[in-house]
Amino acid sequence: MSNVWLRIKSLARRATAVVVILIGFLAITEFTLGAIYHWQPLSATYFETFEEPPHFRLRANVSAMQLFEQPVRVTTNSEGLRIVPGAPEGAGVVIHVIGDSQVFGSGLSDDQTIPSRLQVILGSQFKVINHGLPATGPFYYAQEMSEIDAADWVVCIQSEMNDMEDSYSPLSQTCSRCGTLLTDSAEGRALPCFIMRSYSFHLALNLWDRFADRRQPLPLDFNPRAPVAATVLARRIHDLFQPQVQLRGNHLIFGLVPWDGLIVPARRREYSPAVDQPRRLVEWTDDLKIEDVFRQDADRESLFLKNDPHLSARGAEIAAAVVAGEFLKRYHER
Repeated sequence: MSNVWLRIKSLARRATAVVVILIGFLAITEFTLGAIYHWQPLSATYFETFEEPPHFRLRANVSAMQLFEQPVRVTTNSEGLRIVPGAPEGAGVVIHVIGDSQVFGSGLSDDQTIPSRLQVILGSQFKVINHGLPATGPFYYAQEMSEIDAADWVVCIQSEMNDMEDSYSPLSQTCSRCGTLLTDSAEGRALPCFIMRSYSFHLALNLWDRFADRRQPLPLDFNPRAPVAATVLARRIHDLFQPQVQLRGNHLIFGLVPWDGLIVPARRREYSPAVDQPRRLVEWTDDLKIEDVFRQDADRESLFLKNDPHLSARGAEIAAAVVAGEFLKRYHER
């Protein structure tokens, strides 16, 4: 019996030593990564749960830094909307820009987003409001439009990357925890906040994405295996927006941020199923034709963030110029 007890104590000591070594290794790794990233957070810290769909929103009065390719500043106002620097309070003409993370400006600082650049182009005669909310889609866009004064202008910028998938249901597959967004699953809800915010966790995710060859789903309207789904969902999106089209008429402008693989052929290998010659299966309501401008650009790769389908600061600047041109044309035709 004494020998068995001695063996158990020996195994316990070894296990304790291994645990201590692992904890020490993780602590050193965490400290080293924190120093490398200058202690900037890698995950968002500016979301909160909400009782109405999509059941999350931006927290009000937040000023947070987040590290993407570079540190970016994210600031929200008292209404829980991302600020548009320089937007005047007393402007007579208000322009609401609605969309998902492309309009919100994921990876961009407050002054680099589409609404912010639009404000700079249009000047103080107009007031631009950023209604962009990441991980949303057409159901959210239609709801936001319904709450905006009918006399105001609305620019709805859809995202070809995922808006069709997001129109399957008004129920979001995303939830907010610890100030960030994650997949609404048992695993996601159980993940402790300190792990979600750790540098080691993000490093592990990045390594997994790199070496596991995890390709993103091809946008539904380019998927040759899903023509029926694309057709049905395109009709659903059309029907969702139709009441607002009838209400607002010329004061409602639709645009589309094109799939990055359509503009930059080299990026298509990041998607599955693979397509060499992508062909759009359905047509979007698109008054802006940002795609045409992007196709003519001499440096199309720089229109998007590195290894990310979101618009870069340069891409957002060009998109804002397209929006401004269409808006001013309609404004002066009143």
